[in-house]
Amino acid sequence: MSSARSFESLSVSRHRKTARRALTPLELATISRIADTLIPASGTIPSGSSVANYEGLLSQALGITDKNFDSIMQTLELFAHVNEPDLWERLKAFSLKEPSKFYWLSTVIVSAYLYAPENKARIGYPTPHPNPAGMFEIADELDSGVLDAVMERGPIYVSAD
Repeated sequence: MSSARSFESLSVSRHRKTARRALTPLELATISRIADTLIPASGTIPSGSSVANYEGLLSQALGITDKNFDSIMQTLELFAHVNEPDLWERLKAFSLKEPSKFYWLSTVIVSAYLYAPENKARIGYPTPHPNPAGMFEIADELDSGVLDAVMERGPIYVSAD
């Protein structure tokens, strides 16, 4: 075997945990204004940017959607100097003209909002937890024939070298 090996990866790539860079004060102010326009406060429900750890959650959402980071930043530039009274109408027009760019911007905003602890608690969003099957559930599943094809196929050996 040659020293240059080729490997086929069967797994998905890892996503970034945070944005590739910190947002500038203008970018943060712009995305906060857009978030508050798209998700206005109502009664006891907080506005888009007023949730706890908003900036950290926003950074996580931007990290997960990293392939769209540059596009989102360019979109923020378009809205950086739009006056508050005009923002809603400009966002509506932008959503019709550039639906893909609006989708990614709004996805990041809504993701940061929904993952805020107070909102997860408000909507009853379950946190990850183990939920192992019981012994009888396992036996019933095995009796259903779920592994028959694997057993018929036999063992498969793939060298790690």
